[in-house]
Amino acid sequence: MENDKSVNLKNIDFADSQILSYTVKNDTLTLFIERWNAEILEIKFLNYTSSLSMNLFGIAAVKEVSESNLLDKVLNEFYEKKPKENPFKIFQFFNSDDMCALEIVCEGIDIRRIKKMV
Repeated sequence: MENDKSVNLKNIDFADSQILSYTVKNDTLTLFIERWNAEILEIKFLNYTSSLSMNLFGIAAVKEVSESNLLDKVLNEFYEKKPKENPFKIFQFFNSDDMCALEIVCEGIDIRRIKKMV
């Protein structure tokens, strides 16, 4: 898709990363990712709505996309008629085989670097 863009928040390269764990509490999905240099990232997906995981191995890249089948399902659930604009963002995590391993639909994202898992 032409509107797709790689996510490089706070100058973070996701190549050779691994998802350690995730939690869902209230409307927030939190991922803990270990980068190639052993740095741990905590990524919070705010107002999390839906996710789909498959082939969840190492992470090579993260992209924010503008359209997906998962978003279509969310929109069908929330609206009678699909709106032209919506508050949702779609983040796709790709593994080293360039396959989408995880897709998350949410309204916002917050990311921070932490030294170790809590």
